[in-house]
Amino acid sequence: MGKSIKQPVLIAEDDFVSQKMVEFLFQKIGVSFDIAANGLQAIEKYKQRDYEIVFMDVNMPEMNGIESVIAIRSFEEKSKKQRCPIYVLSAAEPDDVKAEFAHLDIDGVVEKPLTDEKLKIILFNNS
Repeated sequence: MGKSIKQPVLIAEDDFVSQKMVEFLFQKIGVSFDIAANGLQAIEKYKQRDYEIVFMDVNMPEMNGIESVIAIRSFEEKSKKQRCPIYVLSAAEPDDVKAEFAHLDIDGVVEKPLTDEKLKIILFNNS
C-alpha cells in the first residue's frame, strides 16, 4: 500500500446508519473525512475544501449523486480546480451502475456495503 492520503475524503451519504458505518471504517483505517448528508451539501463542501477522493451515493434527497457529480465537474472546469476522483456508491451491481452512468466523468462504482478492504484498495491506489 505505500501511498498516503494527504487530503481528507468526502463522503456524500444520506442514510444515517450508512454514515455511521463509513465513519467507523474511515476512523479504523486512519483517514480523515467529511460527510455530506445530500448532494447540495456535498457540492458546498467540495467548493470549500480540497479532497483526495469523493464517494457519492446515487440516491439522495435535495440533489442526487448524478446531479452532484455533474455540478462538481462543472465547478472544477470553471474554477480550474484540479480534477478529483469520484466513486459512485450503489447497492446495485457495479456493472449495471457503470453502464447506466457511463456518460458521467466518474472513476468507478463501489458496491454497498463498504468494507475497509474496498476502501483501502481505492484510497491507496488513487493517492
